[in-house]
Amino acid sequence: MEEKTEVPDSANLLQDPEALKKLLMAQVRAGGGSQALDTKALVQNLVKQTFEALLEVEMEEHLGYAKHAPEGRGSGNSRNGGTPKTVRGDFGEVEIETPRDRNRSFEPKIVAKRQTSWATFPKRLSRCMYAA
Repeated sequence: MEEKTEVPDSANLLQDPEALKKLLMAQVRAGGGSQALDTKALVQNLVKQTFEALLEVEMEEHLGYAKHAPEGRGSGNSRNGGTPKTVRGDFGEVEIETPRDRNRSFEPKIVAKRQTSWATFPKRLSRCMYAA
């Protein structure tokens, strides 16, 4: 018995708290169901993608322009690749790519420099999100 579920538009993932859940359920069903799912790998991938997305937004805010945007040309500071970093937590180790800028003035807040543990992540995240 195959259940039809409407796959949410990815633009609604942040506005609709159920949208991510529906998207994940659709992906699990498409991949063969829960028996074929490696939950540890799924969670690690979600954590990796989340950290990297938040770090990219932080870099955009730091530099004042989006990646590949023409207003960044000749700005005096720009992206300068990334550095691999291993973050450890309840779900194991996750290798993420932390962005760098040419002037070395970027100080990430979500996953700070020299931070390697998820243990401080919730406190750091709330400090970043609710700071005035």
